Amino acid sequence: MDSTQALVIVSEALRVGAKSVRGELCVLEIKRLSAKVLSANPTDIKSFAFLVGRNSVISRHRREQAAARKRVHDQVDAAEMLAVAKVQWEQAQDLAEARGQFDAFVRDIPEGPQTQTLFEQTQIVRLQVLDGRGGLALAEAFPGSTPAQRWQWKRRGLKLLLKHNPPEPLKCVLLRSVREF
Repeated sequence: MDSTQALVIVSEALRVGAKSVRGELCVLEIKRLSAKVLSANPTDIKSFAFLVGRNSVISRHRREQAAARKRVHDQVDAAEMLAVAKVQWEQAQDLAEARGQFDAFVRDIPEGPQTQTLFEQTQIVRLQVLDGRGGLALAEAFPGSTPAQRWQWKRRGLKLLLKHNPPEPLKCVLLRSVREF
């Protein structure tokens, strides 16, 4: 068998292999795959070409499906990132408004018998929730207090502030802080 007859047999077997999985091969693919089949020099050239054609179509189909899944995944990721960015922006806006409202709101709270405790509780809430400080900064602001005490003061301060119905942005920030416990 000469090379022209082998090429005809290979190209026909490639087409049959592609049709077996409901696919088609273009002329460029047939040329590329024919060269691979002939260079492999198999013992049964027709069966080998059939398998190469079939596997080529299956592989192309899988690549197309993977690319489609990746596009969908990327779109979902972009939508999720946009939603997260929007939430973070809204939280930053609430935090900025809450910082402005905090002092006036704390001044309006009726003073109880333990004004020093009220001050410590509200200052812990200010430093930890509104200013984002923690750990060493709180220990320096309240020397002689233990972490458990500061946690207790924060919890009680949040409860006290929420009990007196704060303005909406401040309330959102305080409630978000309560959920983080």
